[in-house]
Amino acid sequence: MLELQELLKEVNAPLVELVKQYNEKISKINASKVLIKKIILEEVTNEYIDFFLLDDKG
Repeated sequence: MLELQELLKEVNAPLVELVKQYNEKISKINASKVLIKKIILEEVTNEYIDFFLLDDKG
């Protein structure tokens, strides 16, 4: 039984590291998505504001 527990520890250690790396990469991807959405929203907002400001002047 002890041998099985030791074997499981050896197998689990790399898996835990892989899951940690995966989670870090997913976090970076999600942060990038949020940044992209923020930039797009900012661009659309600026275009919307410019349109109405130009519309009021013209």
